[in-house]
Amino acid sequence: QPFYLTQGFQQVSLGSVGSSSLLLQNNLTIYPNPFTSFISLSGEDINSTFILNIHDSQLRLVLETEFFFHSANDPVVIPLSNLPNGLYILSMNNRNCNELFHKRIIKI
Repeated sequence: QPFYLTQGFQQVSLGSVGSSSLLLQNNLTIYPNPFTSFISLSGEDINSTFILNIHDSQLRLVLETEFFFHSANDPVVIPLSNLPNGLYILSMNNRNCNELFHKRIIKI
């Protein structure tokens, strides 16, 4: 994971862990971003169970859900209309491989 040195502080870049990420290999797409009431997740034939967490800008957990990811033809829709507008961090953990994927999402 790359580190960037700015003004004497190390900042960690959010990204996937590991170079053989099942999510990245299968072109995971999260849309729309920014969103208003829901996000959709799609990929190419992932066929795996995931735990999805969403944290707010204070890193408080605001949503945790588990789902089975079938295929690109069957996107997963996550309703988020109850969240206030702001910046969130979406993370997904593949229950089978302990992979971790992070993405910033914005509610408007």
